[in-house]
Amino acid sequence: RGNHEDRSMNERYGFMDACDKAVGPEFGPKVFDLIQGCFDRLPVACLVQDKILCVHGGIGDGTWKLDDLRTIPRPLVGEALTHPSNSWIFNILWSDPIEDGKNADPNVFGVHESPRGGVAAQFAWNITKTFCARNGLSLIVRSHQSKRGSRGFDVMHENMLVRVFSARDYETHGNDGAVLQVTSKDLDGHTMLVVRPQVVRSTKKTRDEEKNSGGGPPSPSGSSNSRTSTKTTRGGASRRADRVRSQPSAKEGKAR
Repeated sequence: RGNHEDRSMNERYGFMDACDKAVGPEFGPKVFDLIQGCFDRLPVACLVQDKILCVHGGIGDGTWKLDDLRTIPRPLVGEALTHPSNSWIFNILWSDPIEDGKNADPNVFGVHESPRGGVAAQFAWNITKTFCARNGLSLIVRSHQSKRGSRGFDVMHENMLVRVFSARDYETHGNDGAVLQVTSKDLDGHTMLVVRPQVVRSTKKTRDEEKNSGGGPPSPSGSSNSRTSTKTTRGGASRRADRVRSQPSAKEGKAR
């Protein structure tokens, strides 16, 4: 579940109007309520092979534990989501990681207010690292942000967090779209999860390149595979970013 599965967001940004337009003012509100009821029952996270946590936004202040996810009541309606006691759930849908890399300030740590406003937070690399260590995770996968001209995915926070965005050319951003393919390999009696980004190239990028090259053949606009190899150390901390070791008894593809 993401931040746009919230009733107030859907009322404000056109989904309710779209239901009315599609089936008429008599049945539109009923269709909207039924679909919103489904959204209210969606899980807010998924755990893959006990090692990869998938969320829409992020981990907020990172003080909660995986077991806390199992206590979230459903349906989770807007009033409950915005209650101060549930700010950690709100941030699963709304928070963002603080950028790192060669152009980032290496002295930024901890949790900061988000420019999105409200109780939304931004979290630095040390929050991700501590959260993963405390919960036995090797990777966090999140979305929630489209970056102009991006490849559709980013590997961040000491290779322990991946941002992936599947919609290419989102709002004229000229971004590639990407999904993550998770497969398993047997390595010395352990199951290694291998995460490979698969990228669908932006049509805007392709057209711009064709235009700039004077009408020559465009770059391939189909899907392409990109691989970032990761390995997990014995303590569970990832040193490279997309292979994850779990116990031999864990079932392939297990998710919660």
